[in-house]
Amino acid sequence: MRSVELFSGAGGLALGLEAAGFEHVALIEHNKDACATLRINRPDWNVIESDGSASIDIGRSLSGSDLTWMQNGFFLRRSHHLMSYFGRNMYQRGIGKSISSPNPLIPPSLQARVARIRTESLFQMQSRWKTVRNALKGLPHPKVKSEYANHTYQEGAKSYPGHTGSPWDEPAKALKAGDHGVPGGENMLDCGNGKVRYFSVRESARIQTFPDDYVFSGSWTESMRQLGNAVPVALAQVVASSISRHLQILHGQRISI
Repeated sequence: MRSVELFSGAGGLALGLEAAGFEHVALIEHNKDACATLRINRPDWNVIESDGSASIDIGRSLSGSDLTWMQNGFFLRRSHHLMSYFGRNMYQRGIGKSISSPNPLIPPSLQARVARIRTESLFQMQSRWKTVRNALKGLPHPKVKSEYANHTYQEGAKSYPGHTGSPWDEPAKALKAGDHGVPGGENMLDCGNGKVRYFSVRESARIQTFPDDYVFSGSWTESMRQLGNAVPVALAQVVASSISRHLQILHGQRISI
């Protein structure tokens, strides 16, 4: 199954799709540092640096029943020149040729199947959530020189009321991207001794389930923005696998990925 992804960022969703068996036709992203991250880690991916506002030639046909469109963690299905969309409406345009559909329609013959899929859970309950301690296991303190890329100490962390960092033995709080750098009191570890420190880029990548060999381009601020905007890789894989299964069922092809 093939996919075109819009606003790809650092590639969290793309890595999850890759792990779920999708072939990337194109990844479209306007931020130069995020594009550099994608190209460094996956030189073979077709990364297009654009905001998607103009017509883009992705270098291959968009026809075929196995093309899935991804945008910000949601997906669209191209079918009979319309977009079938599960969950909410979305306006899409300017990729390859003009495709616009403010209110995507579902063919009447598929409505019953789509209604059934909407009511089913995408997830199966598995193990208990991971804590910060679980995620960072094996990583040295950022002040300690190591072979891990993007793992350096960042000074200046301060806590504020309601913004006190993530404790070791709880799931991490959401990483924040911020328009002008990391917001005050965010993306920090609560060390448990009354002190806090910023997560390193590598620690943040661990929390977002990126592999350790995945390198982030740009300054600490820009890298943290990429990670704050990223879809966690493991989450993306679970969702993409479920999407693939449901689309196969929708089209009468029970194929497991």
